Amino acid sequence: MATARPSTDFGRHGEDLARTFLESLGYGFIARNWHCRAGEIDLIMRDGTEIVFVEVKTRHGERAGRAEDAVSRSKSRKLLAAGEWYIMKHPENHDVIWRCDLVAITVSPGRRPDIAHFVNAIVTG
Repeated sequence: MATARPSTDFGRHGEDLARTFLESLGYGFIARNWHCRAGEIDLIMRDGTEIVFVEVKTRHGERAGRAEDAVSRSKSRKLLAAGEWYIMKHPENHDVIWRCDLVAITVSPGRRPDIAHFVNAIVTG
């Protein structure tokens, strides 16, 4: 049986942290790692009446750059397209307002993870 790569485990840990953080703010969980032809959405949450597609970026310290700076234009376009696919595949949500948030997590040894939440962070690709 194959095991997950360390980077995959680290990414999943970041998604777990992001989900817990967003749920502490009152968001409801819908799905995780939703895939379509356009790409993948890390987390799909509900904030009141809005659907929130969440991109989670997790980094070890800031040597490789800040987590919040890691969303490229290409990734932004893919996330927006995946959001449109999700809405298209779930007709019950056609009239629901949706947005794309970013949760940036920096993990440093011996410290609590630093979590930054950017609401409606991705609006154009």
